[in-house]
Amino acid sequence: MANIVAVITGGASGIGKASAELLAGQDATVCVCDRDAEGARRVAEALTQQGQAAHDWKMDVTDSHVVADVFGQIQSKLGSVDVLITAAGIPGHGIVSEISDEAWQQVMDVNVNGIMYCMREALKQMLPRKKGAIVNISSVCGLMGCASSPAYSASKAAVVGLSKSCARRHIADGIRVNVVAPGLTDTPFIEPDRQMGKLQAGIQKIPQARMGTAQEIAALVAFLCSDGAGFIQGQVISPNGGLYM
Repeated sequence: MANIVAVITGGASGIGKASAELLAGQDATVCVCDRDAEGARRVAEALTQQGQAAHDWKMDVTDSHVVADVFGQIQSKLGSVDVLITAAGIPGHGIVSEISDEAWQQVMDVNVNGIMYCMREALKQMLPRKKGAIVNISSVCGLMGCASSPAYSASKAAVVGLSKSCARRHIADGIRVNVVAPGLTDTPFIEPDRQMGKLQAGIQKIPQARMGTAQEIAALVAFLCSDGAGFIQGQVISPNGGLYM
């Protein structure tokens, strides 16, 4: 990963944070991007103190102008982006008969539009050099559907379609696009379910009888960004402990 500039959205916590730590440890220059500016700063500072190359940016992925500005700043400061990992995302609760327009739109804005905006800016920097790797974070809910979260399931299914389309379009351009669709993973993302006592029921459905870890997911993400995954294009890989096969 030496001489690689990697942009990671949702980098302040969870899978994004674990991915930033792993790539930085492999000598990539990581750009920790998150709407939680303080969280992104803490992650980048911790990596810098370990002698690794890390920078932080406040970025709201739902604002296309902000996304374009941040990618422009990164290119000016560090050079063109080589790797994009889109880990920013929010849950969406409420069945179809109950969810509000606002709640539905918020999930789509973050989980779908946010990824599209980031991919668009990354591709602008990757295409002239005919090189790049994009890993979009979806969810097992986008593959199998999760009964209690149709908005989240729909948004994560859209990530798969968007990614496959771009993978087909840009394979001749030397740009690889793949998807990681994790099952239940122990990150701050699931904290509301933990507080409501819902986690155990979810874990009982998993054949491995446990949640995944952010580090396990990040290991797969890092591999897909590497030259070792050079023959992998347009794939959806779902580390889910056997929940969905």
